[in-house]
Amino acid sequence: MSSEHDHNHTLPWMFRRDEIDVLEEDFNELLRGHDARARTRAYAYEADVLDEQVKTEAATEAELAKRMGPEWIAASAAAPAAGSGAACAHEDLEPGNALRDALVRDATRDPFYERTYAWAEAVFRWAGARYEDERARSRDLFRVYVNAYLVPAKIAFGQNEEAHEDAEAYEVAAREYELAATYLNRTRESLQALCATGEAGADGEAMSREADAIAHTLDHMRKRLDSLRSQHPPLGTV
Repeated sequence: MSSEHDHNHTLPWMFRRDEIDVLEEDFNELLRGHDARARTRAYAYEADVLDEQVKTEAATEAELAKRMGPEWIAASAAAPAAGSGAACAHEDLEPGNALRDALVRDATRDPFYERTYAWAEAVFRWAGARYEDERARSRDLFRVYVNAYLVPAKIAFGQNEEAHEDAEAYEVAAREYELAATYLNRTRESLQALCATGEAGADGEAMSREADAIAHTLDHMRKRLDSLRSQHPPLGTV
């Protein structure tokens, strides 16, 4: 019997590329909102939350580069970014067709990615709507707003790497899944804090429970990948 973490790795990147573009645009909109508010000292915690994310990305990249060595760094710098140059899979979309409908039509979807994307989208919209109210703004709410949408993006990047089925790709996938777990845990921590004060409401509590379930499956994914990595150590690693 198959489970959510028994992945079908035949999915080409392009089938998720449109959604990741949407994630990035939404996240950029969040950052533009932060830039507008940064002129006031009242929201200094926003800079702290964003700095937390930047430092995490930098530390993970440095750790991966140290493990993989200088040759990998040079090759990685010369390679195009994941998804860049990919042919558009939906040029023939008819006006009014929902992107999600087209994606479901065109490809068998990974159920865990689908579940995580749906959760993250709901959390992002929920947190964003609440953050519009200045009286509801807080560090934890902004932290949820920033971190939730990063989770499915990192899972998508990791699954795309893992599909290559070689030692180097497994290492990169492991780091992407690690980032997904980090951002998910931050979202969970802040959701739980909002639940504890009663600020999250019933919707927030449901999202918190779903985050716990996603974390459980992601943990299984990472353990499975660790097993693959132990069987295929990358050349030049120590």
